[in-house]
Amino acid sequence: MANVMRHRYGAKNPVLAEPASSTVIEVGDLCTLSSNQVKNFNGTASTTTATTLTDIFLGVAMQASANGETTPIRIATSGTFEYPLAAQASVYLGYGVAPTPSGANWADQEVVMTTGGVSASCFGYAQPSNTGGVGGSIENCLVTINANVLGGKIDA
Repeated sequence: MANVMRHRYGAKNPVLAEPASSTVIEVGDLCTLSSNQVKNFNGTASTTTATTLTDIFLGVAMQASANGETTPIRIATSGTFEYPLAAQASVYLGYGVAPTPSGANWADQEVVMTTGGVSASCFGYAQPSNTGGVGGSIENCLVTINANVLGGKIDA
């Protein structure tokens, strides 16, 4: 997916972090911190459980990084961002948002609602975007995040 600025409001509290040299990171990618290097969700194997993925969740890329680059980039560690849902679905205020499986990896700019609220596999809280109402069938949702690796874990 092309670079998409997904930030909508709230303090971003950016950090500078070095991307893995073998990872292409685009603006708006959901990112993890692994071995002191940034990887987007798509660069993380789906054999990594959703719970583990959210444990290493760093935030949202505010700058892009091409393959082979290791210059530190800004990652927003908090704020509210708008992401497409994996499938049109109902969005309930305060429900958890989890990463979407994508082949052998995870989708880096798409989310899925969890059923029944917040769980350990959530990296943020959902709220309906302006494209639909609470409980309505919509294509996007707003996600409020806090970087788990910086101590902002979602309470399950």
